[in-house]
Amino acid sequence: MTNPGANWIDRGRAVGGIAEDVFPDSYLPFCAFRLACVRFQPTGTLIEWNTDHVHPDNLDYVVETMRRWPAPYSLRFFKNAWLQEVHMDAGEAASRVLRLKELDGSLATINEFFHPENPE
Repeated sequence: MTNPGANWIDRGRAVGGIAEDVFPDSYLPFCAFRLACVRFQPTGTLIEWNTDHVHPDNLDYVVETMRRWPAPYSLRFFKNAWLQEVHMDAGEAASRVLRLKELDGSLATINEFFHPENPE
């Protein structure tokens, strides 16, 4: 996976040949098709997904392969709004992706997740 544009991940596999403009709505690939997207940019790697709809195997693929991608790693994910974090280390970014995968959608979990009492 080296396309500088959108690299879509479906059910844990990189899918080639899908043009970004094929989707009439920007939410369609993330919600209806449960895809994740990886974009290689001059400033690093951008990884996008919707936490409520992504196929879990897609995030496993991201975690398993992100060490091959250029740093820094921008995680852009939808959870009631688009949120974005940047991580310089692949291991740190992979760990964060796994934690985000565990979100169950409850307000208590979300508040605890984004505002921990004892940040490291």
